[in-house]
Amino acid sequence: MSSSAFTPTTTQVTTEVPVNVPVVTATEIYTVTVSQGTLSSQRVFRSRSGDRLIIQGNLVFSAGNASTSPVEISLPSGLTADFSKINSGTGALGGNIGSAGIYDISAAKMVSLTAWTNSTTFGFSVNGSTENLRGVDIGAGDYVNFFVSIPISQWAGSGTTTLADRAVEEYAFNTSTSTTTSDTTSFGYGSQGWPIGDITAFLSRTVNWRTPVVSTDTIILEISADRIIWKPVPGGANGQIIDSLRYDGTNFIGMGIDAGSGYTAVYFGRYRTGTNVLWTGGAANIYWRVRKVSSGAQVGYPISTKNIVGATDGVAPVTGMLGEKIDLTARAVTTASAQWRANTTPLATLSSGIYLIYGVAGLPGGSGSASVSVMSTNNNNDGTGFISNYTTSNYQSSAAGGAVPMITAHLVVPSGTTQAIYAKAYGDVSTPVVTISGFAVRIA
Repeated sequence: MSSSAFTPTTTQVTTEVPVNVPVVTATEIYTVTVSQGTLSSQRVFRSRSGDRLIIQGNLVFSAGNASTSPVEISLPSGLTADFSKINSGTGALGGNIGSAGIYDISAAKMVSLTAWTNSTTFGFSVNGSTENLRGVDIGAGDYVNFFVSIPISQWAGSGTTTLADRAVEEYAFNTSTSTTTSDTTSFGYGSQGWPIGDITAFLSRTVNWRTPVVSTDTIILEISADRIIWKPVPGGANGQIIDSLRYDGTNFIGMGIDAGSGYTAVYFGRYRTGTNVLWTGGAANIYWRVRKVSSGAQVGYPISTKNIVGATDGVAPVTGMLGEKIDLTARAVTTASAQWRANTTPLATLSSGIYLIYGVAGLPGGSGSASVSVMSTNNNNDGTGFISNYTTSNYQSSAAGGAVPMITAHLVVPSGTTQAIYAKAYGDVSTPVVTISGFAVRIA
């Protein structure tokens, strides 16, 4: 018998090695209620990571009240905190589930807070004391920025899921702004997408993939009004309906995909729906992207050289890939009493994408205190450019040599641009030298 009869045919075998990974959901908008005070606005987001609920946001108060009860914020209905995974106790002496800061507009300073949970709510205590943030502490115009991570009882034991093979998702778009001519070269990458624009003629925009398109891939055309919630075409966004591409005998209408082995072209009709509904107004501000889902890699023919989900080689993701870590080089800021000061050299310059920003600030070898230290998108000597106005990175410290974690922040760098990150600090009654450093993680 020929030995060739036992030669495996690699193109007919797919990987089926189970991999346990955390259940992770997309970030979505979440509307909270507060037990004390009156809100004038809120911008809050939630997501799930394994058995933990992640909530971050910004609350702006129009008024407080006379209550000495703590300000408590609601958890989603039906969810309760798992105290077996939190340090014992609730209230000001309870376990730490996150960090926060309140900007006292009357005193013009930021006060650092620690977050705690009380089963179905969470609240804050003032750092360096046993006092809760209460209704009586709130004034008109004050705002609270927070980031909490809470283990949930209902998710215990269900924090992971098993993947049968190496699913890979890739996002692409085209950055052309022409409303009348096609484009085959202006490639963009990432989940943030690109505005459709006020299209006035039938045209196409070609996207390019970093990995080859294979027969098992699924390609999906998606639209969004806010870059958070994405929907497939046909569908609606921003109150505007977009049809699947069709020809009514006179004009092309809607959006559609023409995909080949080496390209994917997205076609935009003269009109978006009906027989003559234009792209103008709200439709022109809708974002679009193309998502490619690769269900798995055939043995001997990997879709990519790096299986990030199951990677055990210790090699960091390459530049531009999800999970890329970028160091924010330590910069010192010499503060001035009751004034903002910035270091003009950036901590780092980030390319287009969406990032989580982590940082610490401290007073190495110095004394005194700094009311607030921040990471900013500019190096002006003022209180502007804070990274995300609803998750402002800040801290308050009065101990020399202290290093205090900053509030985790999201930062979106639009496609085709870069963003420099700078260190700033606001001096208190003394003028210490504050050092700020950290790292950024690409999440899209």
